[in-house]
Amino acid sequence: MNWSQCRSPLAIIALLALVVSTVIRIIQIPNGLPHYSIDENDIVEFALGYYGGDLNPHWFKYGPLYTYFLAAMYWVISVFQGTNIHLFVENYFEDPTLFYVTSRAFNALIHTGLAFVAFQIGRSFFSLKVGLIAFILAIIPLADGLTNYTTRVDSLLALFMSLSLYFSLWMAKDVKNVKWYILAGAMLGFAIATKPLQAIVMMPSIYVAYVAGQYAQLRSESRKKKRSKQPNVFSIILGSVVERRLYILLGATLGALFIGHPYLFLDFESFWRDTFTAITGDTQAPWQKGFELNRFRGSLGWIVVGSVALSLGYQWFNSTRKFRSETLVILTYISVYWLIFAFIPARNYFYVVLIPAIAALLAMTII
Repeated sequence: MNWSQCRSPLAIIALLALVVSTVIRIIQIPNGLPHYSIDENDIVEFALGYYGGDLNPHWFKYGPLYTYFLAAMYWVISVFQGTNIHLFVENYFEDPTLFYVTSRAFNALIHTGLAFVAFQIGRSFFSLKVGLIAFILAIIPLADGLTNYTTRVDSLLALFMSLSLYFSLWMAKDVKNVKWYILAGAMLGFAIATKPLQAIVMMPSIYVAYVAGQYAQLRSESRKKKRSKQPNVFSIILGSVVERRLYILLGATLGALFIGHPYLFLDFESFWRDTFTAITGDTQAPWQKGFELNRFRGSLGWIVVGSVALSLGYQWFNSTRKFRSETLVILTYISVYWLIFAFIPARNYFYVVLIPAIAALLAMTII
């Protein structure tokens, strides 16, 4: 953006929204402490536990990547305090406040990062105006409301999935460039290392990005050669089986996954046992199912849900009249994720991963 664009009304509103949302998040961070929320301790205590043994979490309902980041932050804090890391960890049993303030601050920072991803999606693939509106919508503390301003691995999952979506959109736009395959795959790998079962829902939209990108490129080449025949989607799908770039993407995914979750490979039996237990347990949990949208009726929830539903319907209808690969990828990402969790128990914070994509979708529709 140049200076004149930075001084535009939308840019000023975006800056004010950033400041206000940051103040709200800072005020909410210590709320309720030292009495932490249920499940927060699963993250904080595992992060501290690494200093009493190895880096194997020995519990695989979540991936360990969030706790690895948090463990590194605790080490940095102990260095600044001039305290031995083991003595620092022991402070948790006297007063855990600092440890939860740190994790919640990290979570709030991630949510701010999601707004910047939404901005990049809007600006890179649509327009600066779309990017700014997407940023304004995403910086509103909706994600914090879904996580109740507490520590959730779903927040880091959302960041990596949204970054994978962003690079997938570049795949669709620049389908021959291997760089985007590597970056999209790496972010998917880190997402799986954060929370495996939800992260794999990202895979269909990545594949759609490849197919849509190939289709758009072949159609463009056909038009340049003044051919009337449209590209064959089935042929593109068939050809993807031997597409070298998709195997490079898979390699990048596995490489990032090994970096972020090495014990998935080194202790696969425990990983599979805990994952199977999570699947069977969570699908029978007494939470509302995904399609029960009345969970969002508070705090203008119905307005948000209604706006998203209308935007989805409009953009799907519009895509049948005017093909645009980037829009199709975003629609696939949102729709597939919601459909998969529509008929099984789903917590509110499961939907943090959709916020950047939804912000971009709404911004597209508004403009």
